[in-house]
Amino acid sequence: MERTGPACSYSPAPYQSAYLIRFANGIVVNTQTEPPVAAGAVLNSGTYWLANLTGPVGQEWLGKLNRLGAEPVCYLAFQTIVCRVKQNLRAQDITRLWFIHWLGPFLPEYKLAPELDSASGTIELILALWPEEPAQPVADAILAACGSLLRAGPRTI
Repeated sequence: MERTGPACSYSPAPYQSAYLIRFANGIVVNTQTEPPVAAGAVLNSGTYWLANLTGPVGQEWLGKLNRLGAEPVCYLAFQTIVCRVKQNLRAQDITRLWFIHWLGPFLPEYKLAPELDSASGTIELILALWPEEPAQPVADAILAACGSLLRAGPRTI
């Protein structure tokens, strides 16, 4: 005999401080004071954007973003995701979604490890690339900057 219980669903409440996007290197983006991208702006293909959400991430929301052309590639606690734009897209196509609280650029400095602030001399780094990003241009840039490569793989250098 198969037993089933009552239909249950769980809907987590929004996190109190989710408007603050915190990075490991100490950078904090306050989405209540930091201006969002202008609604009329065009988000270029291949660029990365921070999407701060109105509540905890749901699969339906990720699907909507992906169908629009903003592929979710990374989750940042607590209610922020990083999206890669797959084709040129108007910012308002994303910001008009009811679950988007704020949209802003994902800046290069957000990626830097805090240890690099005080590093000197020769240092060994492990670079992790976003999914589907080619490693060769990064390897070429390292060599052009007089660096050397110990190992290069498809997603890690």
